[in-house]
Amino acid sequence: MATKQFRETVWHKSEMTRDQNSEVCLARDLQLSSIMARLLVARGVTDSEQARPYLYPEKNDFLDPFLFSDMEKAVEIIHETVVAGGGILVFGDYDVDGILSISLLRLAFSEMGYNLSYRIPDRVNEGYGLNRDDIISARDSGVELIITVDCGSSNVDEVLFAKSLGIRVIITDHHEVSGPVPQADAFLNPKAPESSYPFKTLAGVGVAFKLLCGYCARKAPEIDPFRWLDLVALATVADIVPLDGENRTIVSLGMNDVNSTGNIGLQTLIDKVGLKGRLISPGHISFTIAPKINAAGRVGDPGNAVELFCSADPSSAIKYAANLMEANQHRQKVEKDILARAEELLSSLDSKADDDVIVLDFEGWNLGVIGIVASLLKDRHHCPVILIGKDGDRARGSGRSIEGFSLYDALASLPDDMLQFGGHDLAVGLSMESRRIPEMKRALSEIWRHRMDPVMKEKRLHIDMELCFSDIDAKLVEDLGLLRPFGPRNRPPVFVARDCSIIKHRRVGYRRNHLWFIAGQGKHVFEGIGFNLGPLEENLISPAQTVDLAFDIGMNENRKGRYIQLKLKDLMVSDARFFGELFREDGGEDDN
Repeated sequence: MATKQFRETVWHKSEMTRDQNSEVCLARDLQLSSIMARLLVARGVTDSEQARPYLYPEKNDFLDPFLFSDMEKAVEIIHETVVAGGGILVFGDYDVDGILSISLLRLAFSEMGYNLSYRIPDRVNEGYGLNRDDIISARDSGVELIITVDCGSSNVDEVLFAKSLGIRVIITDHHEVSGPVPQADAFLNPKAPESSYPFKTLAGVGVAFKLLCGYCARKAPEIDPFRWLDLVALATVADIVPLDGENRTIVSLGMNDVNSTGNIGLQTLIDKVGLKGRLISPGHISFTIAPKINAAGRVGDPGNAVELFCSADPSSAIKYAANLMEANQHRQKVEKDILARAEELLSSLDSKADDDVIVLDFEGWNLGVIGIVASLLKDRHHCPVILIGKDGDRARGSGRSIEGFSLYDALASLPDDMLQFGGHDLAVGLSMESRRIPEMKRALSEIWRHRMDPVMKEKRLHIDMELCFSDIDAKLVEDLGLLRPFGPRNRPPVFVARDCSIIKHRRVGYRRNHLWFIAGQGKHVFEGIGFNLGPLEENLISPAQTVDLAFDIGMNENRKGRYIQLKLKDLMVSDARFFGELFREDGGEDDN
């Protein structure tokens, strides 16, 4: 059994068989540190040919858009419509991915002299995907072609309806296709059962970008689609897709463009959120920029976000950015209220939340915000969570799950007439009759009890390798920087240093919730910070006490300059540790 010190976290160290020959060759051929070479091999990068696009991505690494079997067809349909002067409507989702997919196509086709109209459904009143009312409105407005972005894969009936009205449909999407494939005129989704596109985890904006690349290659060679890579990278990060393969190329190259963006709307938003003049990272996108854009689709008008990114006038951009900031403030208040109510409901239940799946319902909960709260509760209680907002006889909800338990598969095993749902393993949306919520709760709890493995309940920290403070230098930090951008399937490497002394420590931050410290091992000393680890200070008795530190390595900057800083993940008392207790050994890589 693994020792759990200070926090209920189990450290997992993968004991994979090392390929030392590959490590030596990588270090020699690419002038890398031995530690960096070992990390690359552990991530499946075993030779220089693989390492080059991973560490130094280029535009040439992008896959041919015509690997989508319907790409030629899609390009010809768009061109025919443009030449004939027909109306084109881009229909998108109300999150960052959908909003920036719309913005991307509008900006690019505007550059070609063609104005696309767009439509984003109301999250609460209309829900996700195409609907008949919007299709009828499109027909009445002279639309001859609908292009969906970040949606459409489940709209079998709606696509048939549009075609019955003489409207052609191109679907660009990246969501799972669990039922019949819509009979669109062109269907671009790498996850479709018959898709020929080799990279399967593009974001919705990635698929829209491939459509734009295909169109420019065939019909508008004077237009460079990479001009808008900043928006593609922003949405790819915000949609939390795996940052490997083509997504890694998009974000690696696109983050440079984010930091030098010429998009007036993005410049304005960066200024509004207080990041002007700073080096924007994927973390800034995830935790600072994306929530402001998403707020428009949750509690406001997502059209404000589209207009922001398509703005050519700074004064208009300021107005739209202010609307996003106001919507985000409202979203924060609604989120706080729902979270408080959810915890009240949870405390009134007989069973402990940590022993079961959480399903809570309440009349009138905001459907645009319950997904955020479900995610917070999932992290807090470390179990699957579904929150449901009731509206009389009907109810709609949002669910989040933990690694190892597919909420999508669990709902798929329920009776077909119980609910309608969509999503993927770790996040779902659903609708159902309010009266059947208790029945669904009982059935889901039973599935959880049968499929739950105790390992799923562990709060796990993956450890890449052990090192000494003497191994940490500027060369290692430089090499580790080549692993960026970090995200799903490409997390920052976490190291362990044993028998360290904490020379100084204190709680810092507005709420004193962070832990600042200076740690020593032998004659080597480093400063460190543990975000949201302030409570650990109570366990640090004296410098004579030795601890094992789990951390990643980065750079910090103050008035004196830049310096190496340890980013603390966890710590435990060295005296309480022997090797079998410190680590729960795995046979393979853990993506957490």
